[in-house]
Amino acid sequence: MRKTTIFVTSTSNLRHLSDRRHQITDMKPKAVQKLAVQAQDRYKKGDYSGAEKLLRQLVALVPKSSEYLCSLGATLFENHQDDRAEALWRQTLLIAPGDADALANLAAIAARSIDADAAEDYATRALAANPRHTVALCALGNAWFSKDLLAQSLSCANAVLAIDKENPSAIYNRGLIKLVLGQLEAGWADYELRWKTSLVLSGEANKPTIPLWTGGDLRGTRLLIVAEQGIGDTFQFVRYARLAAQTAKEVGVVAHKSLTGILRECPDLTIFDELPESGAFDVYCPMLSLPHRFKTSLQSIPASTPYLHTPAAASRHWQKWFCSTGVFAFPKLKVGLSWAGNPSHANDMRRSLKLDQIAPLLTVPGIYWVNLQRDRIPDELDQSFAGLHWVNPMTKVRDFTDTAAVIEQLDLVITVDTALAHLAGALNKETWVLIPKPCDWRWTLTHPDSSPWYPGMRLFRQDTVGDWEATITKATEALRQRIAGEPFRPAPPSLPIEPEKKPFVAPEPVRSLAPKSPDYERWRKEVIQHPFWYHRICLPGGLETPGSEPISPKAYDLPERMDGLRVLDVGARDGYWTFEALRRGAREVVAIDDFSETQGLPANLAPKEWGTFDLCRTALGYSPEICRRQTMSVYDVSESTLGKFDVILFFGVIQQLRHPMLALDRLASICNSYMLVESLICDDYSAHRGPNLNTGYSDNQLVLEYYPKAEYPGAEHTCWVPTLCTLAMMLNAAGFPEVDGWKLDEAPSKPSRCRGFIKASRERNT
Repeated sequence: MRKTTIFVTSTSNLRHLSDRRHQITDMKPKAVQKLAVQAQDRYKKGDYSGAEKLLRQLVALVPKSSEYLCSLGATLFENHQDDRAEALWRQTLLIAPGDADALANLAAIAARSIDADAAEDYATRALAANPRHTVALCALGNAWFSKDLLAQSLSCANAVLAIDKENPSAIYNRGLIKLVLGQLEAGWADYELRWKTSLVLSGEANKPTIPLWTGGDLRGTRLLIVAEQGIGDTFQFVRYARLAAQTAKEVGVVAHKSLTGILRECPDLTIFDELPESGAFDVYCPMLSLPHRFKTSLQSIPASTPYLHTPAAASRHWQKWFCSTGVFAFPKLKVGLSWAGNPSHANDMRRSLKLDQIAPLLTVPGIYWVNLQRDRIPDELDQSFAGLHWVNPMTKVRDFTDTAAVIEQLDLVITVDTALAHLAGALNKETWVLIPKPCDWRWTLTHPDSSPWYPGMRLFRQDTVGDWEATITKATEALRQRIAGEPFRPAPPSLPIEPEKKPFVAPEPVRSLAPKSPDYERWRKEVIQHPFWYHRICLPGGLETPGSEPISPKAYDLPERMDGLRVLDVGARDGYWTFEALRRGAREVVAIDDFSETQGLPANLAPKEWGTFDLCRTALGYSPEICRRQTMSVYDVSESTLGKFDVILFFGVIQQLRHPMLALDRLASICNSYMLVESLICDDYSAHRGPNLNTGYSDNQLVLEYYPKAEYPGAEHTCWVPTLCTLAMMLNAAGFPEVDGWKLDEAPSKPSRCRGFIKASRERNT
């Protein structure tokens, strides 16, 4: 069985499988050996769900096998259950602290989350166990890249290639570093390896059946260009389609349907929102391969702008709209502002800001502000712009054609690194971009405060990783100078940068592997008897159980003190919230669960029941008298069986129920004060509306989605997914007049983190 690992660049995700295979020995029982062989076969064939079921049985039979735990984590990761995969890899380390594969996998996940310190910690520990572990080397390189240590990061890529000269992860990452440094021709060649790394989400799914164009004369040829990766990439690189049209017989472009309106304004191009019939074109080329095909260097970038244009009808409409709002009546600079990008972008936590972080810009007088932020708008938007001249056209914007027409009405656009920056640049609008450190390869370091791709664009780079304050201060001062009419003189560009050549030297592991306390060792031995954990619970001695939940407990906003309250924890599982309520002073907590959604075990094996709960209850020192637990369905709760409760905790259960309103009614009948409810929500994501984040519902729509085959990604037992507003109304209908709701994550990175939270009270606030 191969171990799945991840390597992530500063811009995109990459999964890579190592070559290690689990060996089945004759020492194992025949039943175990048979299951292992079957699991390995299923995995090799790409049947990850089938492999997962078999591996769960193996882990149940051999709970102390680090081999099977690590492999089960691999299959869960392939099925997009990253959090549970991570939990199993941490469980592996409780059994085998030096397991190089588990450490490398955890390093790669941390690198993808841009947690450079954790990635470096796990990677160095993996390399201490296996100095030639290529996945750990890649993860370490990414951690160093995140810390802007480009020479060290490049040394990691070279170390991988010394072991495996055709390793696509290392070649691809070497290419990214070269592109950042302005070594474009060499960088484009390495960047072609992205197709061997499963980097581009639309790669194989959007691949035409016609031959690939690898360069050369296009005369008499019909070329189809297929957009890939982000919308910003389409705006930046569609310029090459027009370059190809100078010689090709015909050029078609396949792009996202939200872009077709503006792209159809490009002369000599035929625009599609899906692949045309195979006979319509002779050859095709992925859009981000075009710079390589045209042998682009810093000196030969086709930088003439504008190369995108707004449709005349849209321009007239938005010019009339701006006139009607009175914007043009004020002799002020009209500045568009955007502070955040798509939260599902791999680099979003590094590039996006909150509105309060750019507040110093709003102190500059003489500006009429125009909001260009369509999503992730805080509730206090009006308050942030209070006392200023400003307007918000984005509530009327339908697609990027409208966005382009809005930009056309402005004098200046200030934005973070999003598609908006590339659209404004392609329209030849004066644009200022706030650039994080390390920068994306599209903002090469050869131009300190400008861009070779967009003449007139001005870049404000971070001086220190993560420090936006100094960058915003520079931009604010520049805006004052712009108002005063002072001209901008960009710093001269440099030649391609040659980084300091550094041989790779593996650092010492950061984390001490000294012996643990007696308490730690005692409970570690108990924890590893149970292979399937859901909650991360801190036990004596500093041991944490290797579950995946809760992801962000502070967002649940439990009262700091629950003194004297009687609490019901529905769907308690390992008991995290039961023990939290007791820790906060509850006089009694009753935990119930029917284990119908037991994480870990297939139907033909006995459910785990209360083993993990009892272990934690004993370790934490709570008596069964104040910490009761009972196997019970939520449909069976009643005052006669359980009595009344001050507080009911109902977390992560309602979406799995066949009859959610019946459950709420039953719980409401025994609740004296308030109920706290957590559920998946479809505000941010909907499998019915599209495969990506930001395809959900907005504006408090009352929608309750049904998944009859439990096909919700990363949450295999889900039946129902409401909007946050629907969830609130369901609690209101159950008899709670006061409901308050919020998202547990304002910028979820994947569907399983699109969750809402409701506090429903019996009495109205006064």
